[in-house]
Amino acid sequence: KYPVGISVSDPFTSASYSLPEDPTPLSKYPVTNAIFRFKITLVNGESFVRLHGELENTTDGPIKAEIWLPQTYQITTESQIISSQVKRRVKDVWVRDVLFNDPNPDIIPLSDDPDRFLQPYQDLLTEPNSTPFIDQRVLTKFPPTGYELEYPLKWQSASGGILYDYPYRDSNYHAVSFGDESGRGVAAVGSSSINHFTKLWSWGNPALFDRAEILKEAAAGNFGASLASGRPYAEYYEPWDTAFNTGFFERHTFKSLINGWDTFI
Repeated sequence: KYPVGISVSDPFTSASYSLPEDPTPLSKYPVTNAIFRFKITLVNGESFVRLHGELENTTDGPIKAEIWLPQTYQITTESQIISSQVKRRVKDVWVRDVLFNDPNPDIIPLSDDPDRFLQPYQDLLTEPNSTPFIDQRVLTKFPPTGYELEYPLKWQSASGGILYDYPYRDSNYHAVSFGDESGRGVAAVGSSSINHFTKLWSWGNPALFDRAEILKEAAAGNFGASLASGRPYAEYYEPWDTAFNTGFFERHTFKSLINGWDTFI
């Protein structure tokens, strides 16, 4: 009911939001003519929130698009990711370079992992925004030896990082503890009858963060630093949930009229 728009003359629509071969603003996000809906339901007596994400394909044929449910949870250095996930993917080269450049037996190129032959990942071979498989990494166990990635604020990076469940989310939930004396946390629980994917975004270890230095790196064109320069005062962890997309800038083909999923938080 309340449409949100952005002007294509805004500088935010260019740079990393455009394809290298097509400088047109927002060329990474071509118009889909789809309708995106998010429904929030509170039921009396329930201690959780019901969320429904939905994409309506208004065209006569298939369209390629992304649809995600972003979440933000305030955390401490003791907050821990609670998940049964075995493997996770490092899609972004800047994340690979700041976190996973050292040899490790638990980290391999995506081009060496057998799950790359699953259909969602084979479809990426024709996507113009897809990172070459040889440049991506797979964490064959989580966390890899020598890492504390289960603690979002202990990731050894001043500019944070992004990971993705791979090849799918192994269970029907993704959770994080608040890291305080209450022992409480929050979980996003989905249907176990369909595949889900989670994007994990952490700001990284606050002890490594120097805003002045990060701003210098961002001015020099470092993409990871440009994201990190907006680090807020209150630390938080940001998981993104979807039932369709394997990663950011990796579009799913929507053939049906209505495409949706439910998450309970």
